[in-house]
Amino acid sequence: YAKNILKKLSSKNEKIKIYPSIKREEILKKLPFYDMGVSLIPPTILYNVSSPTKVMEYYEAKIPSLMSKIPECMEIFCHEKDGWIIDFNEDKIAKNIEKILSLSKKEIEKIGKSGYEKLLKKRNYKTISKNLAHFLENI
Repeated sequence: YAKNILKKLSSKNEKIKIYPSIKREEILKKLPFYDMGVSLIPPTILYNVSSPTKVMEYYEAKIPSLMSKIPECMEIFCHEKDGWIIDFNEDKIAKNIEKILSLSKKEIEKIGKSGYEKLLKKRNYKTISKNLAHFLENI
């Protein structure tokens, strides 16, 4: 699938490298050295109600992500200045990769930082505990 997308990209595709999978412990060590993350999953009932841990880990490392339209991602990273939320569609994926490749490293880092700040604002234990307390008070 990734090879088909790469074929659709322009001559800039030398910027893209696809690596084999590695153990979770290793990826967490390497994550801060990456420019961006990719979390593209098909829209299914299971994924629409799941928490996209992978995306949260990218943003914890201030790495912006190209991600599927999962409700939780759309709630947190709702603006293009925070990351790229797209339909799970080969053409849209290719077009967005093209757009991302046209950005400078500094622009990509700015998007990662913005997404990180959005994540901290909406998904931290202080906010979650306040929301839980408010919910319990109103039962």
